[in-house]
Amino acid sequence: MTKEILTFSATVSGTEQDEYSLTAGVYQPSSGLYVNFQRCATGIADDEGVYFEYNDQMNGQYNCISSVRVERNFVSVKLNQSASAKTRISEVEVNLNINDSEYSEFVAALKTIFRNTGGLLRILV
Repeated sequence: MTKEILTFSATVSGTEQDEYSLTAGVYQPSSGLYVNFQRCATGIADDEGVYFEYNDQMNGQYNCISSVRVERNFVSVKLNQSASAKTRISEVEVNLNINDSEYSEFVAALKTIFRNTGGLLRILV
């Protein structure tokens, strides 16, 4: 089976937090392409780990990430299994065209989402 890399440029970043979960994502409005990372709020007993999704809920799954590398203008997500049975995506690469404030908020959220994950998240300055 041929593995594929999904690549796009994101111009919008956002985070959302409530009493149950924290979500961080990046998005390209003109194409509709996006990636989201989500995790239960700290202290929730039934935490299933990191949920990752790209482009549609059918492309989402818990604990499918083998590594995430974040740089100021780039995010690389390598998957240990496809997040979807319908695609062969093994890696997602996103060029970040977001402002400094959005980037800082995105990185802060990722640090919380990837808490206690044994180094899955690498942030390069």
